[in-house]
Amino acid sequence: IWNEMTELVSSKGNYCAYRKAFGESEGFKIPILGVHLKDLIAVHVVFPDWVENGKVNIVKMQQLYLTFNELVSLQSAVAQVEPNMDLIYLLT
Repeated sequence: IWNEMTELVSSKGNYCAYRKAFGESEGFKIPILGVHLKDLIAVHVVFPDWVENGKVNIVKMQQLYLTFNELVSLQSAVAQVEPNMDLIYLLT
């Protein structure tokens, strides 16, 4: 299990294993925010804000939207896990 989890969060291939697992899963997910923030920085650096004739760069806006939309949608996902009351009592 440890090796599988380590491979999942490995930075190898630009977090390829994480991105694949994240994209294929549905419902409640816990994102690695560093990966998504890295994506936002890459979009900001690669694409200019404006294109010819002072028009907004639509491609950049679409890429930003995809990342932000995914993260915002995760805020409303409900975790379907039962709390471990023994652990909660121990921690309190």
